[in-house]
Amino acid sequence: MTEAGALRDLRLLAWVRLRMSAHRLAGLRTHSRLKLFVVFGFAAGLWALLFFLFHSGFGFLGIYPDVKGRIHEIGFGLFYFALAQMLILSNAVIAYGVFYRGRESVFLLTLPARAEHLFTVQFFEILGFSSWALLFLAVPMLAAYARAEGLGAAFLPSAVALLALFTLIPAGLGALLASAVALLGPRRIDLRALAALAALGGGTGLVVCRTLLDWKRQEDQLDAAWLFGLMDSLNFLNHPLLPTQWLTRGIFALARGDWTEALYQAVSLGTTAAALFTLGYAGAWVWHRRAAARVVASIG
Repeated sequence: MTEAGALRDLRLLAWVRLRMSAHRLAGLRTHSRLKLFVVFGFAAGLWALLFFLFHSGFGFLGIYPDVKGRIHEIGFGLFYFALAQMLILSNAVIAYGVFYRGRESVFLLTLPARAEHLFTVQFFEILGFSSWALLFLAVPMLAAYARAEGLGAAFLPSAVALLALFTLIPAGLGALLASAVALLGPRRIDLRALAALAALGGGTGLVVCRTLLDWKRQEDQLDAAWLFGLMDSLNFLNHPLLPTQWLTRGIFALARGDWTEALYQAVSLGTTAAALFTLGYAGAWVWHRRAAARVVASIG
């Protein structure tokens, strides 16, 4: 197949997905107007509430200019680090179901189209399912930060573009994790093992919460020493190899008007996402090759 034909197949697959999405949106007209009003009204109300809370927090920090910069750095890093962990897990679960347990993937592999194009289309579909909540939560924060700091109109769309690049990294890690589970894990998942892992995770969370509460009770008040001690314990978020740190640095560079630094961080995010995407595709390719070989062997 020529390169032009391969690109035509990729455009066709993307067009089919876009048409399916358009039909889903058009199908909203069949729902009750009251139902749509309630859903979108609550979504808009939640977005406005998040904006108000973030704006109030940034306004409060403006009273303390000596520590505002450091708290911003730690707060942004912690916010995106926590969201990244949830995104990695959700992307891994969805990718495992789509790539390795979905009937649609098996059907698509029978089409005369390149496997990398099928993986690309499904990858971005998974990205849309799993990462829309990050934009929904992070955009009010960025908008409130821009309003509180008096930044220009170019800051918000530029910061959202950086955030969109960042979402590709948890998606790539999730696809890679799903590939590792499919290639190295058991063919049948033991529910008892899953229950044990869930219990272990819950117990660990309870221990961590109990430790934090005990630490809080030892403090008579939230003084400066307590605050700086807390920030020192979160210094790992400033590690230069963390993608969340690249995103944070890029956002602050945009706030300063340093477009060169922001572009550098954007390139770092994009190249890392491309590398993870390639590794995830390689794992999916190997798994499907093995699955096809098993099918051929069973027929023979």
